[in-house]
Amino acid sequence: MLRLEAANETIGGLAGTSATATVQDGMDGLNSLTLKVAAGKTYSFAGSISEPGTLLKIIKDGEGTQILTKGLGTFGGLEVKQGKLQIGDGQTITGIGMGSDMSVEEGAELILNTSSAVEFSPQLSGQGTLTQAGTGTTTISSGSFSAKTLNVLAGRVLANSSSMTTNIQVTGGVLSGTGVVTGNVMVKGAGQINQKNSNGFDDGYGVFTVNGNLTLARPETSSVPRLVLGVNYGGATVKDADLASWINTNGADVSGYFASVGDATFIQNTYDVSNYTHDQLLVNGVLTLEAGALIVLENTHGYEFELGDVFNLLDWTSLNLVASGTDRLWNKEWDLLLPTLTGANMRWDTSLFDQYGIVFVSAPEPGRVCLLLFAFGGVLLRRRRSVRPQC
Repeated sequence: MLRLEAANETIGGLAGTSATATVQDGMDGLNSLTLKVAAGKTYSFAGSISEPGTLLKIIKDGEGTQILTKGLGTFGGLEVKQGKLQIGDGQTITGIGMGSDMSVEEGAELILNTSSAVEFSPQLSGQGTLTQAGTGTTTISSGSFSAKTLNVLAGRVLANSSSMTTNIQVTGGVLSGTGVVTGNVMVKGAGQINQKNSNGFDDGYGVFTVNGNLTLARPETSSVPRLVLGVNYGGATVKDADLASWINTNGADVSGYFASVGDATFIQNTYDVSNYTHDQLLVNGVLTLEAGALIVLENTHGYEFELGDVFNLLDWTSLNLVASGTDRLWNKEWDLLLPTLTGANMRWDTSLFDQYGIVFVSAPEPGRVCLLLFAFGGVLLRRRRSVRPQC
């Protein structure tokens, strides 16, 4: 047992394979333990850090790597100033050292390698790197989250903070959530954005906002979706009874309906909204879709689709459709997968998707119908989108 009697202690790192070893603070008030690991050194400690609930603050200094396999049960905060601090070795942990003062400084890295579910409920500051390396779920629910980079290598990251300032790289595992990210998001390798249960409940749905650019690259395995959205019990964004009536009377050619209600202005004001009845992804920047990056809408709760059901799935400022090598461009006919409609008189109309990210349920047609006559110039598609207040 290592017992700290002074208010602040600095040691050259912790090492040991005994799970019964302990580090105790020995103080009633707020004090700190600095682990200053030299460059080129890696130390692993299998014991416990202080008693659960104490106000001991852990500071990682030095350019080396410190591994705490049991995690931290303390509430004094955590500061990674230099090098790498890895919490966990793939197994369950006691915690990640919560507290009002949590930071990862520029050039430093905090690695979460655990099968446990952990949560950042206080704020995280700094310009360092946070890496999700374990199979568990990390929830970011703090009021303020700041990092240079958030790496998702495995497991799941629930980005639920309404104020996240970071760039996100998803190369494995899953990113989801209902938060607002100010920064760019790249999904590649074996990574995925999966929103269908983003709030952690069986009836989950969520609106995830990226105030920056989002790139969905072609996955390593062609059958694995890049983006998965789910339909909740509430179903459509808008149930347009007038559209359904038009379809019943005039068939699948609905160009006359949109001409009568005001075309683009009507679509933006009525359809281009969020009502939280299904998952939705909002990109206030450039959305780049590479050929083969599958976008899937799943009917997760057996919703019964009807004529006139409108789904606003994606929203963007600019849409960039690109090829994968010498392959074709991203194409909604190949790369957008929608639920099977059981009604014999129903089909999906995707003619609004390239312009608005919107699909709706229509009637069968003998040939392809053009809903609106938009001039699409090249593969970089720009549109005027409505501005929503950010919470």
